Amino acid sequence: MMKHLFLFLLLWNITYSSFSQSLWNIKTTSSGLTSNVCKIRAVNDRYFAYSTEVFLTAGYEGTLTGIVFRPGPLTANNIFTDVLEGQMPNGSPFFIVAQRSIQGSTGYTLSEYRPGTGYVNPQIFPDTLGSLNNGARPNLIQLDQQTIYAFGRQFFRKISFSHESGFTELWSKPLSSPMTDVILHNNQFVLTDEAGNVQTLDLEGNIIWTVNYPYNFRSITPVEGGFAACVRATTGISLVKLSSTGQEEWSANTENIGFYQAAGSAGGGIVVVGTSTAGRMILAQFNNLGNLLWQKDLGAGVAASIVNGIDGGLVILGRESSFLRLIKTDENGNTVSPQIVSFASRILKSPAIQAFVSPDANMFLNTLNQISGFTLDSVATIFSCAPWIGGTKDDVLYLAGEKGYDSNGDYRPGWTTIDKADFNRTWLVTKADIQRLRRDFGEDHVLDEKLAFDILTWPGKGNPHLLTKADFSPINTDPNLFPAPFIDNNGDGIYNVYDGDYPQIKGDQAAFWIITDSVSHTESSMPALPLKADLSFMAYTFDCAQSDLVSHSVFVDVDIINRSNDAYENTYVGFITDFDIGCPTGDYVGTLVPDNTIYAYNSTADDATCDDNIGWGTQIPVQSMTLLNQSLNHSMYLAGSTTTLQDNVPDIPSQYYNYMKSLWRDGTPLTSGGTGINTGSTNVVNHVFPDDPSDVQGWSMCTSNATYGDIRGLASHGPFLFAPQDTFSVTLQFTTHRDIPHPCPSITTIVQPRIEQLQQWFNNGALYASADLGQVAFLPEGQAITLDAEISGASYLWSTGAVTPSITVDAPGTFTVHITLPTGCEQEEQVKVQLATAVAQPAELPSWQIQPNPASTSFLVNCSDCDMENAQIILRNAQGQEVLHTTGYNRSIPLINIPGGFHWVELWQEGRYLGSKKLIIQPR
Repeated sequence: MMKHLFLFLLLWNITYSSFSQSLWNIKTTSSGLTSNVCKIRAVNDRYFAYSTEVFLTAGYEGTLTGIVFRPGPLTANNIFTDVLEGQMPNGSPFFIVAQRSIQGSTGYTLSEYRPGTGYVNPQIFPDTLGSLNNGARPNLIQLDQQTIYAFGRQFFRKISFSHESGFTELWSKPLSSPMTDVILHNNQFVLTDEAGNVQTLDLEGNIIWTVNYPYNFRSITPVEGGFAACVRATTGISLVKLSSTGQEEWSANTENIGFYQAAGSAGGGIVVVGTSTAGRMILAQFNNLGNLLWQKDLGAGVAASIVNGIDGGLVILGRESSFLRLIKTDENGNTVSPQIVSFASRILKSPAIQAFVSPDANMFLNTLNQISGFTLDSVATIFSCAPWIGGTKDDVLYLAGEKGYDSNGDYRPGWTTIDKADFNRTWLVTKADIQRLRRDFGEDHVLDEKLAFDILTWPGKGNPHLLTKADFSPINTDPNLFPAPFIDNNGDGIYNVYDGDYPQIKGDQAAFWIITDSVSHTESSMPALPLKADLSFMAYTFDCAQSDLVSHSVFVDVDIINRSNDAYENTYVGFITDFDIGCPTGDYVGTLVPDNTIYAYNSTADDATCDDNIGWGTQIPVQSMTLLNQSLNHSMYLAGSTTTLQDNVPDIPSQYYNYMKSLWRDGTPLTSGGTGINTGSTNVVNHVFPDDPSDVQGWSMCTSNATYGDIRGLASHGPFLFAPQDTFSVTLQFTTHRDIPHPCPSITTIVQPRIEQLQQWFNNGALYASADLGQVAFLPEGQAITLDAEISGASYLWSTGAVTPSITVDAPGTFTVHITLPTGCEQEEQVKVQLATAVAQPAELPSWQIQPNPASTSFLVNCSDCDMENAQIILRNAQGQEVLHTTGYNRSIPLINIPGGFHWVELWQEGRYLGSKKLIIQPR
């Protein structure tokens, strides 16, 4: 169970044991050149894919982990045709990129892409490449770190590469016919061309054998017993199985389908992807005799490349309009519905709700296409929700606001002391992934299974594996400033999954991101002074299909920290929620004052579809937003358009501040009745539309006799003194109440009791109740241990048949308890009990120290229980980049040409990670 860890983020080269595979179907933006240059390959624990427009990586679980877009115009040599990956001596990634123009008549360019630097060492190689539709020319094959072969249309070349001198042609040889595909197999090149030839060449370009066919092969792939070759045709022969010497064993004839690439499948069969003449992505499987077993339609577009999945199943790369598609299926071609994703954003789910989250002030706004991101059954209830913060010092207003539909006008990703680019992303972690990590580590203190990208890179303090940004360039933020909460298993104050550390989250699925208002404000036409407020968000859901209340809710913890040296008086914190109950033009809002809640409902009994917004019809929900742990001191509404009330969206800082105090833009107070603007009225109130919509005598939007459009509700808390370094914490609850009779629903009899029940569960802790059996427990020989899952008010069913909160066990095994919580939610907790023998018990990590620390010219690693002659010592800078790597040192290690500052020292022995420690290097 030993392993080596190479801290190259793209590779995550970690051996693993099998576990259940995941299915996913993601779409990511590309500018959509209509070409078939789309390739995907599996590399250890992730997938590498490229097209004419981008190259990207995705984790085994379908998380986009990095992406680089094509630079410059199409007329230059800027279109990607192939990308190779590598690692600099300091551990940083680099890429060798082949690029061409649309025409391809001027040859192609090879260059090295260094993240954070750009393209270096460009070298043009002459060739006439022909149409993009005839293949990914040039095609690159890397023999070793210094040797590359480039196959174009007229020539193939052997090229030497180094970081210092770039690309040097060693020799060039003509191709007898334009190449369509080439692979390296058994140290030989296997090539197809436009003349129908399949041939193998040795590494010096000499022909070993050639077989000619009456087909133009598009691609060739090694499979069991030979090769699978896809034919460039949509009728007649479309797939040919070849022997290892190029002889045809069988062929498949399909009607109106052209295949692009194949892969091997169980039992000597072949899976293959392509497109139909109707423009549909097709996935098919043939057995070892060439019989079609099944065929799947994966939606509109072109399926261009396929690989066998890292954790089973299949992964397909395709193209749909302006999107690239990465589709993970099971072995029978089944998958899930597609979702648009980016490196920065995540999709938070409960059994009922789906919520889009990104490193943005506008919660739930789908920033990829500016649509509602909070949905039930794929129909919207919330467009966005954004924080407002305002306070005064010496009568000067400091304020940050958002209208709810722009992107970060008064906020940016990161914190005051944290780089925007480094934290321009969201992390999403599941309880199930954390439990799997804890179980894996708990067995023997070694991780064997694959790690989800967001767990590996969780921004806990000092994480040495948070190394790169979206474009693979290095993180610049001091790791000591990484802000995310975590459980520190070994108590060293540093987050490192290989020490058994794991994210500290709430719920069964949680997303984390941070923003700050320490930026020049652009949201308002008269920019406000920044407060220097840092905000952290943790949005979470519970996997509780048994309770509609819990499964229809999303919770968000918001911590707002005053990083300035100023105390702000009369501070207000508000949240502007742009409710979109299906069609947004028919929404009404109201306030449940006793329950610190604002809510939205529909103005009619039938919510029709409008524009691109799907309506709810007659089955209309009510959407609420509750401050669970803070008082709702004020509520207001904003209307994007009305016929009886002019546009009342704020434009300048004072107007934002007025709204949080239940004042209109000009400072006129909110008064009860009608629209809330009642000239001469002295009936001043702090909450808008507080009465039940079903009460014809009450004040609600149903009785206000106004026509509104695109309503937004504002809930605010204040005033309070916001002192330097103070933290204001609030938990928001967003609940969708399904199928409420409209119009003018009875909120107090139907919705209010549900909100109050959730509030009670929040107050008494039932909402967060969870048993933790530790995943792994050790049983002393000849003794017994107690497994305790007690939760107040819960019921239990153990795998032993016991129904008590705890059981006593005296034998090893895996024990499971099914828990029914007071909320009605059901949990299943499992623990593996192992004998605490010398073999089974986790081996203690040896103690080791660094001397001296701080160091200036050299340092020594002392470990009395280590074989230092065979130990590996890795020194990394504050950004996690490797700056020194040595083996077999039991003496002082010189610090030559290594700048001063904060560093990490890692100790490894025989593939076992023995931990990391801080080292301060003093400038010389």
